[in-house]
Amino acid sequence: MGDLYIDLNNYPAAIQSYEKAIGVSIRTKRVQEAALACELVGEHFLRKDKKNEEGLVGDYFDRAIQYY
Repeated sequence: MGDLYIDLNNYPAAIQSYEKAIGVSIRTKRVQEAALACELVGEHFLRKDKKNEEGLVGDYFDRAIQYY
């Protein structure tokens, strides 16, 4: 769902959707999936030139590294 929101330029909804997926992955001990979700959202924001918006890209890539 987060991908759709990014395509529609609805970034707050995209972040909320990805954060929900990341949270569920962590709670269910699927840490690799949480890492992948962080990596995906970082890549999406990078492609949409949102790299400077609230430092999102770096934060998500840092989290992905931690989870891997």
